Amino acid sequence: MKQFIAGALAVSMAYAVGKSQCLYCRNQDRNAGFLVSYSYCAHSEICLKDAWNYISRECLDGWVRGNTLSLDNCEPEAVTCPSFTSSEEQF
Repeated sequence: MKQFIAGALAVSMAYAVGKSQCLYCRNQDRNAGFLVSYSYCAHSEICLKDAWNYISRECLDGWVRGNTLSLDNCEPEAVTCPSFTSSEEQF
């Protein structure tokens, strides 16, 4: 049972890390200068700085420039703020 839970946790962590890499790549490439680029590979879920410089680094889905990624591509988790009602009680 512990192995199943550990395995499920590892898979969910890998999914979260992959999606955060997509958002990281998008952010880094949008804020990079004209001599630097960041590219994202959705298949292996990695972000590389200057991917064009790695001749033998292949990506099955093809490298995508970070500045062309939209938020829908990265599938961010929607988080809403909890509701709060203030009261006049003082402690």
